[in-house]
Amino acid sequence: MFFPSIILIFGFLRDKKSRSIVNFEQLVAAVKRSFEVEGYTVLPYYAEHHTTRKVAEVYRVASAVVAPHGAGLSNIIFSPPHIPIIELAYGRKGSNCAESNRPWFIDKASVFSMTHYTVIDTSSECPIFSKPFTAPISKIVLTLSHALLERKRLPNT
Repeated sequence: MFFPSIILIFGFLRDKKSRSIVNFEQLVAAVKRSFEVEGYTVLPYYAEHHTTRKVAEVYRVASAVVAPHGAGLSNIIFSPPHIPIIELAYGRKGSNCAESNRPWFIDKASVFSMTHYTVIDTSSECPIFSKPFTAPISKIVLTLSHALLERKRLPNT
């Protein structure tokens, strides 16, 4: 089975107030440091700049997708099967709030034979789903390492 080697990190424009990642540049830098040495290309991507056709082309070649919870994750329908999807979700500081921690795209990913992971930002006191948030970079890098290793173990089909 051919596996492309592009890690897609989906972000929202900083001038948008909804669901932007406060530390997006640091997240991209950390993922590049960790995975470019293994031959992956890390692509920070803002869909707002592109047509649906271009978004589909980019998702079609992704070997992993890291994206905040939201409608943008619906673009996984264009992705190849068996890729890991890492959904960045909101949580509550010091809480295990089931509603805010619920992975919304787990069912959609499984329909397309993708593996879904959820990484939760627990830096907020209260989950406000339309506010910018801080990505837990070390958790994302660790989850992505695990996800890509598991993907390499898939039998050739």
